[in-house]
Amino acid sequence: MPVEPMFPENPEFPLIHTRRYEVRAFRMADDRFLLRGVVCDEKPAGLYVTGDPDPLWLHHMIVEMEVVYPTFRAGVCEISSTPAPGMHRYHRPLQKAGRHVDRERL
Repeated sequence: MPVEPMFPENPEFPLIHTRRYEVRAFRMADDRFLLRGVVCDEKPAGLYVTGDPDPLWLHHMIVEMEVVYPTFRAGVCEISSTPAPGMHRYHRPLQKAGRHVDRERL
């Protein structure tokens, strides 16, 4: 991660929402890699319930896609998402929303 902060200093207003995107790439083999992307919306602790010590996660989604190199064709793709806002607090697994396998492209 960068040493320098990604954002300038916060203004004097209260923070009410943060959306994060992150993508990581992993080498599976010389001709294949895995892309994993995450989108997560977060509301600060106490925004909706006074005294709540935990932030509230909304829309925690994960996409995993195998990509063939050097053609960059997509192969297996899986999408997961939390079933309801804030469910990460209860340590429940992500729900598999869908899976696509394009064997012709692999």
